[in-house]
Amino acid sequence: TRTFTVDNSNPLINFVSPTPLSGNYGANQTINVTASDAHLGTIRILVDGLVAASSGTSPLSFSLTEGNHSVQAFVNDTLGHTNQTEARDVLVDTAKPQIQFVSPTPANDTAIAGMQTVNVTASDTNLKNITIFIDGIAEKTCASGPCAFSWNTSEFFDAPDYELNATASDIAGNKNSTELRLIAIDNTAPAISLFSPANNTLSNSPVQNFTFNATDFFNTVSCDLYISNNGNPYALSGSNSTSQTFKNTTITNTSVSEGTNYWFVRCSDALGNTGDSQVRALLTDYTLPQVTSFTLENTFNGIFSPENADGNFDSAKIIIAT
Repeated sequence: TRTFTVDNSNPLINFVSPTPLSGNYGANQTINVTASDAHLGTIRILVDGLVAASSGTSPLSFSLTEGNHSVQAFVNDTLGHTNQTEARDVLVDTAKPQIQFVSPTPANDTAIAGMQTVNVTASDTNLKNITIFIDGIAEKTCASGPCAFSWNTSEFFDAPDYELNATASDIAGNKNSTELRLIAIDNTAPAISLFSPANNTLSNSPVQNFTFNATDFFNTVSCDLYISNNGNPYALSGSNSTSQTFKNTTITNTSVSEGTNYWFVRCSDALGNTGDSQVRALLTDYTLPQVTSFTLENTFNGIFSPENADGNFDSAKIIIAT
């Protein structure tokens, strides 16, 4: 009596956990294969068409590292029957993208105004996107670098501590960020309060001290005094380039012209924001009254009207010697 075993079945083979499905992964992956057959021969794992691991026993595992790979497993029995798994495309990318701010992005701890450009570069084999954030809110997203955002600061409130940063992500889920930069926005011109001379002051001195106070985001501002004499155009009449804000500043002019003078102060901060004060009038008269003649009646009551007197004549005294 002879006994024969007939085997017409192909071996069974499967990917099992934790083998990844086709996709992108940010860590090394384990390829795990099981196979079964009454006459099991050899199990092979192929990565990118090359045998990466083989064994005559099940299960069989292999660690898949950095790169974009095609993975498939094969099995045969001792009778020549074969089988195979499906092919899976697995990207392993464990590296974070490189990202940085580049010029002309505002530096950390600086103040800005008007239109500004935030510029970011990032590099990665499998870069997905770059996102620029202000105070945690995404303002611009790009699929590649450089990524530039035109920051219209006039659309933001003036404040000393806006947080600026950017992130880069790849298709495997790796993420990296720039440093956090603190940026102040100041689009407001200095506010100027005038103290002296008071409006419509009448003076007989060409030396005048013009005192004012400027308030601004910056500790110092540059201020100029402008005077218009007798209807002439305003002329620069004094300066202080380091006026302390929130403190009184005096600009002295030693040659104020005679007549009706209109004056104001203009201050600019480090960002070019410029503000003007109100306009005040200063009346200056340096000419002594001139009395050329007068007439006394037989009966003098002590009151007379001088002829050809100065226009700002106020009073006169007559002394009669007897």
